[in-house]
Amino acid sequence: MGKVRGEKKVSTQGKVDYWYTESTVWVQWPDGGQKMVTYPRPTFTKPSLVDGWPQDLDPQATHGTGTVTASGQLGVAGHKVYVGQLCGGESTQGKVDYWYTESRMWVRWQEPGPARRVMVGYPRPVFAKPSVVDGWPQDKDPQAMPGGTGTVGANGQLSVGGHRVSVGAVRGEKKESTAGKVDYWYTETTVWMQWQEPDASGQPRRVMATYPQPTLSNPSVVDNWDEGVDPQATPGKGTVSASGVLSVAGHKVSVGKVRGEEKVSTQGAVEYWYTASRVWVQWPDGRQVMVGFPRPTFNWAA
Repeated sequence: MGKVRGEKKVSTQGKVDYWYTESTVWVQWPDGGQKMVTYPRPTFTKPSLVDGWPQDLDPQATHGTGTVTASGQLGVAGHKVYVGQLCGGESTQGKVDYWYTESRMWVRWQEPGPARRVMVGYPRPVFAKPSVVDGWPQDKDPQAMPGGTGTVGANGQLSVGGHRVSVGAVRGEKKESTAGKVDYWYTETTVWMQWQEPDASGQPRRVMATYPQPTLSNPSVVDNWDEGVDPQATPGKGTVSASGVLSVAGHKVSVGKVRGEEKVSTQGAVEYWYTASRVWVQWPDGRQVMVGFPRPTFNWAA
């Protein structure tokens, strides 16, 4: 939106009225000034929240357990879901069971006495579940972002772009555990994974997870530059904050609070270069990271 608006460059700071749809925000200041912000795809999703379960639990829904925070939020499939701070006149904070489909969630608190329940409904699919197949039936996209090395947990999940991608606790004919280190690459809809340890027969272990719609939108951050800076990239200088965030072309880019094997703080002055979907960052001591976005993010032209 910017720090100033209009021909007179009036500060945007202050109270406003606003209205929004999934892709557009209309803002109005007390002095009558107005601004409209439009996103290229649906971005804002406002769920409905009702007490009880007016719609029966879907037998195909995925089950999970979690903890509602003091602010009324519950982590579900890589999303923060607001379930309210009160339910039945009592705090919602505490452990719950939940079930979810792509656009609906049922929550039940784990506590003695009459069961407290809420149902959350979204106007469009939010909790997308990927199809997962062994091997790479589709070659890795040359534009896929390198995620670096990750770890598949005992529950068969890998964190990719801020999402938990489930590949199953076991895979293959011999039902081998998926837990362990993997290298992975991803686009908005597809993840290619390869385990660092081969299977029992010595062959590479691979899976490909595909979502029915764009889902993985967070950037990957990897140390060093395996490939050089794009010669058309735009240069800049900035400061990484204590929280590990760098401002690039009006966007907040997280590079992490610490980097490298020695966990050195990222805070301080840096040089950076960026294109529409990548940022190369370098510290004065020579440390480097590359941040890759799976879709164009920065207003940039070669």
